[in-house]
Amino acid sequence: MIRRLWKCLGILALIGFFCGCGVMALVAVASGRRRTTRPADCMIVLGCRVRPDATLSTSLLYRLEAALEGYKSGLAPLLLLSGGRGKDEPVAEAHAMRDWLLQSGVPQQALIVEARSSNTRENLSFSQEIMRKRGLERAIVVTNNFHLERALWICRDLGMDVTGFPAREPLGPKAYFYNHFHESGSWVLYYLKKWF
Repeated sequence: MIRRLWKCLGILALIGFFCGCGVMALVAVASGRRRTTRPADCMIVLGCRVRPDATLSTSLLYRLEAALEGYKSGLAPLLLLSGGRGKDEPVAEAHAMRDWLLQSGVPQQALIVEARSSNTRENLSFSQEIMRKRGLERAIVVTNNFHLERALWICRDLGMDVTGFPAREPLGPKAYFYNHFHESGSWVLYYLKKWF
C-alpha cells in the first residue's frame, strides 16, 4: 500500500515537472514575441523591487530605460509610475522611479505617481482609476518582456485599451531561470483564479 502511494506521488511529481517545464517554455515564447506599440495618452510603468540600500533592481532599471526611450520617441506625453513599498524596500517603487526619471531629464509635470499597489493586478487597476480621473483613455504598458504577456491579460480583463512596450530582462542563467520560473507560477495562478 505504501509502495503504491509513493509510486503515485512519484508519477504526480513527474507530471508536475513536465507541466512546469511546458509553462516555462510558453513564458519564453511570449517573452520573444514582437509587439506593436501605438501612441497613447500615457505609459504605465510597472514597479519592481527596490533593494534595501535604495538602489534599483536590474529589472526595474530596464523598465525605466524602456519608458525613457518611449517617452523621448514621443509614444506618450505622460509616464504613470505604479508601485508601492514592499516590506524590505526603503521607499515606494513609484517614488524611486520618479527620482530616476527626474534625474534623467523627464520634467515633473510628465510624471504621475501611483504608490499604493503591491502586485501587477493592483498596479493596473489603480492606474486605470487614475487614468479615468484624468480623462486618459489609451495606455502603453511598460514592463520586462517575460512579464508583459500576463500584464496585457490583466489589462484585457479590466477592459483597458492598451498596447505593450517590452523592456529587456536581466542577463545570466540564474536571473533567467528565476524570472521565468516565478512568472510561470504567476501564469498558473492567473488561470486558476479565472477557472475557480
